[in-house]
Amino acid sequence: MSEAGSLRIAGCHYPAGSAAGQAAELHVSADGALRLEPGGRALGHWRGLRVPERLGRAPRVLGLGDGGGFETGDNAAVDACERRFRGRVAGGRLHALEGRWTIAWLALAGLGFSIFAGFVWGIPALAARVAPWLPASVVVGSSEETLASLDRHVLRPSRLPAARCEALEATRARLAARAGLSGGRLECRRGGAFGANAFALPSGLVVITDEFVELGGDDDELAGVLAHEVAHVEYRHGLRQALQGSLLTLGAALLTGDLANAGSFIAHLPVVLAGLHYSRDFEREADARGAALMRAEGRDPRALARALARLEGAARQKERPAAPAWLSDHPDTQERIARIEALAR
Repeated sequence: MSEAGSLRIAGCHYPAGSAAGQAAELHVSADGALRLEPGGRALGHWRGLRVPERLGRAPRVLGLGDGGGFETGDNAAVDACERRFRGRVAGGRLHALEGRWTIAWLALAGLGFSIFAGFVWGIPALAARVAPWLPASVVVGSSEETLASLDRHVLRPSRLPAARCEALEATRARLAARAGLSGGRLECRRGGAFGANAFALPSGLVVITDEFVELGGDDDELAGVLAHEVAHVEYRHGLRQALQGSLLTLGAALLTGDLANAGSFIAHLPVVLAGLHYSRDFEREADARGAALMRAEGRDPRALARALARLEGAARQKERPAAPAWLSDHPDTQERIARIEALAR
């Protein structure tokens, strides 16, 4: 560095059009004139260089007027020339912030919170916005594929009398009409590993198992269960929950850079739907809407609460208590019963 105000910056010179570099020094005179050593070639004035912003301690490549480049890690000397001949250092404030650990930790915390908020609140909100806009063909196709997969691997043909399934379908259809829904249907199946279960797919297709019907008590109790499932369809809970799962997978793939798994999440909907468990908020919402639909049908809204109590009682009578599938991953049953009874008053 210095001889009568001149500066020497060590680095590597890359001639124009060449990727082969060679060790060199850039001599900067007191008035800003440039000379490349060895060789003594004049390179014009400092203000003619293209100087990138500083990024930590990373080397910078100075763009020379002849199209070549000069790479150097002597950032202090480059900054000194920038101040002297341009009166400022590009990116200097950013570099100063990078060197302050407090700000770095705050930025990291802010980034972490942003990611957390996106996954916890942003993705559910996005799923709620996207769900109504999915084409009917996607919704119906995904639901049918899900049922077909369950029929192959878990469910078995129903042994209930056809008249019993037809009566349940008529009840479902009336409740769906009350909710302003069209289409959909009810399918009866033996539950197999699912046991006593009832669930609705986004298209409005409702599945109820023989085991559930046998445990479900009177017709009002079964109607209460169907009203609950119709409410899931009305509020698009299944579709929203499936989209949330798919969007979480997509978000994680993008966050980690695993773009091979960031393909069309719509294609994965049947897989997600097959293992669907609703959130507790969705279940509470479906309970409240189901009770309202029962009241509108002239039925006792408390029938759903009685069905829940019956199912929980059946689980307790087993030698090794285990909640029926319809109760698993749901809010506390006694809490649900109390809320339904309060709504029915």
